[in-house]
Amino acid sequence: GNRIFTVILGLSVVKSCDIVEMSSVDTRLTHFYIFNPTLSDKESAEQQKQKLLYYWPKDDTLDRQLRNTGLCEAMINFTQSFSPRKLCEAVHTLKTRQVLLQAEPDIWMVMKVSLPFVEVVTGGDRVIEYHDELVQDSILQAALETSYQMFKLFNNTFKYVEEKNGHESMKDRIERFFTRYTMMMEVDKLDIFMLYKGIQFLPLDKNMFLKVHYLVNQLESTFRQIHRSVYLYGDQLVWSGLEHDDMKIFYNYLTTSLFPAHFTTSDIQQSGATQFQFATHAPVQSPQGGCFLLGQTSRHSLGLTGRSTTVYVKLDGKLTSCRLYVYHALNSTMCFFVSEDEDISDVSDPVDFCKRVDTFLGPLLSKSSRDIREFCAKAKPTGLEQQYRYIYFNQVNLAVKSSLFSKRSPNNIITPDIMNLIGEISAEYQSVEDNETIARTRSDCWVVCRKSGQRQFFVVISQKNANFTEINDEIRRLCSKEFTNIFFLD
Repeated sequence: GNRIFTVILGLSVVKSCDIVEMSSVDTRLTHFYIFNPTLSDKESAEQQKQKLLYYWPKDDTLDRQLRNTGLCEAMINFTQSFSPRKLCEAVHTLKTRQVLLQAEPDIWMVMKVSLPFVEVVTGGDRVIEYHDELVQDSILQAALETSYQMFKLFNNTFKYVEEKNGHESMKDRIERFFTRYTMMMEVDKLDIFMLYKGIQFLPLDKNMFLKVHYLVNQLESTFRQIHRSVYLYGDQLVWSGLEHDDMKIFYNYLTTSLFPAHFTTSDIQQSGATQFQFATHAPVQSPQGGCFLLGQTSRHSLGLTGRSTTVYVKLDGKLTSCRLYVYHALNSTMCFFVSEDEDISDVSDPVDFCKRVDTFLGPLLSKSSRDIREFCAKAKPTGLEQQYRYIYFNQVNLAVKSSLFSKRSPNNIITPDIMNLIGEISAEYQSVEDNETIARTRSDCWVVCRKSGQRQFFVVISQKNANFTEINDEIRRLCSKEFTNIFFLD
């Protein structure tokens, strides 16, 4: 396609006024509901209630719940009359933003947030300014899609649950899951990383990677009931036997839920590898040096700290119910999946199965973790994180690499305005193949964005008094030095 080159100067506009008092309120989640408009065509409130599969907040009256879902249904029908193939995705008002997702045929999910605002008192006048530019549809839609994919990971599809267990059971399952999920949603902290939903890979050389591959093969050949395995060092992926879409949401679960519940982190190695340390309530480790983060709750001498969890991942193209086990030793984590569709005698006693896995895997995973730690310690630092703040994302393999919030550089130049700008440009890049954008903020930061094919690259440079030509030359030097094996149009 044709290459587009964009330059933005003067990103922010400052209004000068005699401010007596100023307060601000961030974005917050106000409503989250799921409904099926085909479940009733009657107009009575009791019949209309049948359409609701889930609604939050719980203290809304039934009349308000029905009015909100009815308004969404009306907007969906109205927009479809103009564009049958493109469904309604977002609704903007002065004070709120609403995103919609048709998760499955006839089943809609809706998330509504309040817009951030600033209340300013000047000369006795109180003025409220809503900043709709700080809330992006694409990021909210990505968050809504992630909530559905997370439900699907642990429960399968809505329709599957309904067909297997009945309509009321499906509503109960939805209620339990999303009541917990909405409590954990922090919409004010959503950013471009939610849009990407990428995976951080740990770069290893050929010999080290083959050692990890051999360990995975040893595990799966010794325990034939294990169908898929995933190996992580810290929070970085080393090996995965899952399909891309499954790995994307599973990685999100590990890094946003399971790992934070067990570990604190510190970025201490030259390669950027994250070092895990158990939080206050550390599990009891087995004599083999490892412990199960997800396994069985009995026999605590094995360090079995969590229940066996059922997840749904694709095996041979079919969404299959599997038992998930997560085993941790030193700084490495091995996740493995055992199909529940098969009657396997070896797993009829899950505690015995975990004990045998612990005996076999504990020493091997501990040795592998020490080997990788030694490899990472020898890795030559690039110095890139100290000089630049950047994001690199490859849509093909979901690889994301970033130093925007690096712990090694104490100077944080990444403001919410800059994150918002990067998110807006990334959303615009979805409709073009090759593009380059250079923006300068009022704080003298330069934001350079490039897209080439399925790769996106963003760099934030803080160089006061630099001009456009100097920044462009700096980016050329950066790409030629640090990204020589990645093709960017120049």
